Amino acid sequence: RVALLVTAFFAYMLVMASKEMAVTLPLVMFAYDFVREPLLAEQQAQGRSPSGLFSQATSVVRKYRWLYLPLFLGAIAFTWYAVFEIRPSKNWGWYGGSAVNNFLTVARIWVYYLSLLLYPHTLVADYTGSFPIAQSVTDWRFLVPLGLLGMGGVLIFVALRRNQCVFAFASLWF
Repeated sequence: RVALLVTAFFAYMLVMASKEMAVTLPLVMFAYDFVREPLLAEQQAQGRSPSGLFSQATSVVRKYRWLYLPLFLGAIAFTWYAVFEIRPSKNWGWYGGSAVNNFLTVARIWVYYLSLLLYPHTLVADYTGSFPIAQSVTDWRFLVPLGLLGMGGVLIFVALRRNQCVFAFASLWF
C-alpha cells in the first residue's frame, strides 16, 4: 500500500511537470470521492443540511488522508514553484493592476468559460484584453457573474441533496 502511494505521488509530480493543470487532480479526486461516498455506504444524502455535507467532506478527507495529504502538499509545492520561481509570464503584475481587481474579474471569466461549454462560440487561444477589469465589489462586471456562479452553487447543493451524482460530480469538476 505504501509503495502504491509513493508511486502515485511520484507519477503526480511527473504529470504536473508536463502539464500544470494537473495541479487540480486532487480536487477532482476529492469531488469524486465526496459524491460517491454516500452511494458506497448505501446512504441517502436526501435532506442533508450544509453541516451534513461538511461532515461528509470531513469524513472523506479522513478516510483517504494518506492519499490526499501528499497530493495536496505536492500541489501546494508545485504551485509555489510555478508562481514564484519560474514565473511563466516573467512579470510580477496582476491582471487588472491588483490582486483584488484580478479576483473580481475572474468571476466573469469563469462564467464565460461555462458559456463556452454550452455554446462554443469564438474560441481563441489568447483572451488578453477580452475582459474588462472589474474595479470594485459593486461593479456589475463582478455582481452579475457572482450571481450566476451563486445560482450554480445552489444547483450543485440541490443535486447533492437529491443524490444526482453525475451532475454534482461534473459540476464540481469544473
